[in-house]
Amino acid sequence: MSDILTIKCCAIIPSSTPMPTNTITPTITSSPTITPSITASPTITPSHTVTPTITPSNTVTPTITPSITASPTITPSITPSNTLTPTITPSNTVTPTITPSITPSPSVTPSITPSPSVTPSITPSNSLTPTITPSNSLTPTRTPTPTPPPQWQQDFDWAIPAFSISSKPQIHISSDGVKVAVSTDSPYYIIRGNNDIYEFSGSDTSQYSDITGSSDGQTLIASRSNGLLSRSYNRGASWSNLGLSKNWRGIVSNNDTSKIYGVVNNEYIYYSHDSGSSFTVTNDDIPRLWKTLDIIEAAGFTTIYAAATSDYIYKGIQQLNGSFVWSTLTSAGSRDWTQLAIAKNSGTIVACSNEGVYKSTNGGTSWTNILIGNMLSIGISNDGNKIIVNTSGSILYTSLNGGTTWSSENLGYNELAVTVNPTGTKFVAVGFFGGNDIRISHKLIV
Repeated sequence: MSDILTIKCCAIIPSSTPMPTNTITPTITSSPTITPSITASPTITPSHTVTPTITPSNTVTPTITPSITASPTITPSITPSNTLTPTITPSNTVTPTITPSITPSPSVTPSITPSPSVTPSITPSNSLTPTITPSNSLTPTRTPTPTPPPQWQQDFDWAIPAFSISSKPQIHISSDGVKVAVSTDSPYYIIRGNNDIYEFSGSDTSQYSDITGSSDGQTLIASRSNGLLSRSYNRGASWSNLGLSKNWRGIVSNNDTSKIYGVVNNEYIYYSHDSGSSFTVTNDDIPRLWKTLDIIEAAGFTTIYAAATSDYIYKGIQQLNGSFVWSTLTSAGSRDWTQLAIAKNSGTIVACSNEGVYKSTNGGTSWTNILIGNMLSIGISNDGNKIIVNTSGSILYTSLNGGTTWSSENLGYNELAVTVNPTGTKFVAVGFFGGNDIRISHKLIV
């Protein structure tokens, strides 16, 4: 072909900030002159603007690759007057890549079909309302403010005549901690309580030295310093006397009071296995200044632990014929013992003296000093964990872990007697206040 076709392509100079609507007008100069008019005006209307803001990780640079096929062969000479890399700053608008297809054969005007569609459909991969799964619950875990332990509550206060007080009161408490009975030596009353409501239960000219009873609190046995034992089957509403008048210092019984044991000051230790109808001496050595005793039963046999003033603790083991064989527990030392108590389930023994509290967990073979001070009275729960003891200065010490740690309180009472019920839910303290008042208080154990 003799004609020479010259195609001259004008440079595309994009504006500094391209808009979503672009106009591409290429100029093709040939001989003969062919002026194709290529107008691609895709109006891009996104279905919605993506919110939250999308920051593309790469800058979209549209690539325009015209495809020109002509017959006869047309070799266009394209000399761009400027670079085809515009600076594009998208403002959260999706600009699709447009690749026009220019086919001038045989038509002079190429058809440009943008792909993808002018109006792209944007389907976000996730919902615009994201599902938030917190690592922890939206309801924060709250640590409640610890409730302080219950304080001592006064249950009974009675002003008594100004009698001289020769010894501290004594306490018997039922296993559930509801029924409490208190013996006093001034003015010789038994005070009985049920659910912390107390009343008097008769009087006697002899001083009461101790009180014991059944585990349910219905049967009570009280000892006198110089006289008979008294027994009540109705929590102290009425009393009857038991034989063997002695200077009783301390008495204990088994759970149903069918077995009774007592120490007599400056004499011996006696026992009854017929509910107090008769008594038998358990030891016939030298008389001692007996002060306190407690018992523990196993396999139908009783073991007695008894302590004397300025003396040792003694252990008596019952034999098949009913008699007792005694031994001296010298490892505890010779002290001014005031009271001892046994945890019936664990076999732990605690004893208090003018030098402190001593504890044995092996039947009295060895002892450990767990508290120092001049102690008057002590009580322990059956599991061996709850212990209460008081000093001559009216300070109460309580432990909930077998004497490992202690807390102290001062009720202001004098000549206190203390105890804890066998199940370990209630501390009880009884003492004289101001010389003329007798007060009974309790503290629930949590």
